[in-house]
Amino acid sequence: MVDWINLAAAACEHAGVPYHRLETLVTWDQKYCANAVYRLDNQHYLKLYGPGSERQFHVERAILQVLEYHPNISAPRIRA
Repeated sequence: MVDWINLAAAACEHAGVPYHRLETLVTWDQKYCANAVYRLDNQHYLKLYGPGSERQFHVERAILQVLEYHPNISAPRIRA
């Protein structure tokens, strides 16, 4: 069994993303889910792409980069 909270904590620490609290919302071992999503401190979210999800990552990143230039559209911001 994967320890999802420790995986998210390690990802945050590796990327230098500060957090005080982590909550697992969904993981890629659940049915119909290819990624793991966590809430950080009720303000930010962390999304880890599961095995075989590299193309999905690149598509979502491209879409979010385009939406960043449209101030009337509320969209998540990528923090690398």
